[in-house]
Amino acid sequence: MVYKSKNCSYFIVESPLGYALLEWYGGNEPEIGDVIIGDFESYGFKKIYNLTAGKSLIVWVEDFWLSKRRVVEKYLEKCF
Repeated sequence: MVYKSKNCSYFIVESPLGYALLEWYGGNEPEIGDVIIGDFESYGFKKIYNLTAGKSLIVWVEDFWLSKRRVVEKYLEKCF
């Protein structure tokens, strides 16, 4: 995971095809630096896995395949 604020349920992950904006809905709450694996390159609710913590989490994939600039813009729209 690339970025998450404690005051927001959204977080940013990096993938081989760009950045994804995810909203945390339950399970393990990831922290900056955690390795997150799963299908976050299509829209909708997903059960993904925090490899660092060894636990699963539920997320909503808000957007994916974004540039660094665009994912930061979208994150700021949702969280600030």
